[in-house]
Amino acid sequence: MPNPVSTRRFKPDILKYAQEIGVDIRFPPGAEVRRKFDNEAGTPEERAKKASLFFDDFSYAKVREFNSLY
Repeated sequence: MPNPVSTRRFKPDILKYAQEIGVDIRFPPGAEVRRKFDNEAGTPEERAKKASLFFDDFSYAKVREFNSLY
């Protein structure tokens, strides 16, 4: 089991690093729009069922940034 103290310290560090390298940290509803949630579905589980796990547009852009041959 992870040490709760180190976990609490790690999360802000990784979020800070992610922002420094260009990750746009978003929380609902912006994240749901970018992941293409189904707004017509009823429950949160149904809305997320076919959604992407990632922000596909951002992921593709970052892969292209690191490897232009992709």
